[in-house]
Amino acid sequence: MSQIPQDDHVQAAALRLGRTQPFGVKALQAHRIEDILAGASGLGLRVYQADLASLPCTLAAAERQVAEWLNLPPLDVRRRGVLLDQLTGELFDRARASGYLFLLKNVPVEKTHAEVRDEILEYFSDAAEYWRQLGIPFRCFHSAGTPRSAEDRASALRLVSPFSMGLPAPAGGSFGR
Repeated sequence: MSQIPQDDHVQAAALRLGRTQPFGVKALQAHRIEDILAGASGLGLRVYQADLASLPCTLAAAERQVAEWLNLPPLDVRRRGVLLDQLTGELFDRARASGYLFLLKNVPVEKTHAEVRDEILEYFSDAAEYWRQLGIPFRCFHSAGTPRSAEDRASALRLVSPFSMGLPAPAGGSFGR
């Protein structure tokens, strides 16, 4: 059950956030973090935030670090994909909510992080699909870290482009409506 927001900013932010797809992984791009947080509050969503700027380059270490940053239970990283398990059923068992919102800031764009970055974002995408099937909103917004080279700048552009997620081209110039 969502609460009726009292503050005009929270109410407006909740309306804007409510218009975004309730399930999926999306680049921050035109969204302000303050508005997303206010909107999540207005919609009664449980919010998790992590700054991934110092994300390790190995998947097992990255999964463990992301779980720690998000205050999820410690991972048994002997098994691949355990972070996905925590983002699905275990999350609901541990922290029941009307919906979930994740903010992943400064996702590394360096070539050395490509596999780990893609895998972590894929976990969130798979979790969003899981929650979609249950009808519980699950949104993940992410921002790219600071590129250090021309190759990293190209990687950052792909990371924040809606077309990098396999989404169709926008009709009429308005994406995400």
